[in-house]
Formats: sequence, C-alpha cells, structure tokens
Amino acid sequence: AAGPQPSERPALELHRTRGEGPPAVQTFRQLSLAVAIDSGDGKVHFTPANLNSNFHRSIETTTTARVLRAIFCNPDRFVHHEPLPGVETFGDEGAANHTRLCTDHGELGTHLFVYSRADTHSSPGYPARQSLEASRAVARLHGLDASRTVFAQQLPAAVDAGAFHNDVVAVGNERLFLLHE
Repeated sequence: AAGPQPSERPALELHRTRGEGPPAVQTFRQLSLAVAIDSGDGKVHFTPANLNSNFHRSIETTTTARVLRAIFCNPDRFVHHEPLPGVETFGDEGAANHTRLCTDHGELGTHLFVYSRADTHSSPGYPARQSLEASRAVARLHGLDASRTVFAQQLPAAVDAGAFHNDVVAVGNERLFLLHE
C-alpha cells in the first residue's frame, strides 16, 4: 500500500516527513485550527488568519488558504473557512494567539485565545493585532464548546514592550504551559 494520502496525515507528521523547515511552521502559525474531537461536527477546521495589521503579511492569506486546501482536501474530514474580513475589528493573527491544552491529544481540549484588544481599542506603542471579536468568530466557526473555550486579554504593557503575539510570552501543548514572566 502507498500509505496515507497527504490529506489524511496529521499536520505535524506531514511537516516531519517532508523535512520542511521554517516555511511550513510559518504556514501553520498563520491559521487557527480545531481538531476533530473538539469541533462541533467531528471534522478538522482551518481558518487562515487575515493578518490585516500589515499589508505585506495580509497578501499571504490567499496562498496559505490555497496550500491548506490542496493538502487537506478530503471534505469528509476537513472544513476550510474563509479568512475573517480584513477590517480592524476582526484583526486575526492565527495560532500566534491560540493554544489548545488537553490531557492527551486524543482527548477533548480547552482552547485558549489571547487577544490584545477589544473592539477598536489599540495600544499606544506597538499595534494590538489580535481582536477579541476575531477570536470569538473563529471559535464559533470551528464549533468549539463555549465551556472549553477561554478568551484572555494580553496585558497592554506586554504589547507595548513588543510582545504583540502571545506566543512570544506563552506557549502550550497537552498539559504543558510555558509562560515567560
């Protein structure tokens, strides 16, 4: 047998088996993903981030969406959402501000969305890129259980210091949550 088709391989296995370096990692940072066990319909959900805080990054969204649709092409397993509207209210930076925590990868998880601004409030220093509205919209699109979804605001002082993506100060996987103090 030829083995699983690319659309049936887990994302991290696909990354390892192809030997791709930072460009593949960057692609997966530019989206929000809900695994099948957590989504309302039992499918993996992808939403490419609109990256609208910088024009030169926002033009990557179309390519990211196209790549994901080509790799994960089985509609019985995968759902591809369009990026959120590219307006300030829906500023979305993807996985840089989204962490899934769980006991084991095969168990239900809790999704932590960290936002740097609510509505149009912005930081006086660096731009506050991730909005609460975008985080809530992605959670709804992916059918996440509200009781297993957390929205936390990043401290404005952290954004002003240059940590405008939460993954600069905190990352998590399964039961591990690393936080820079």
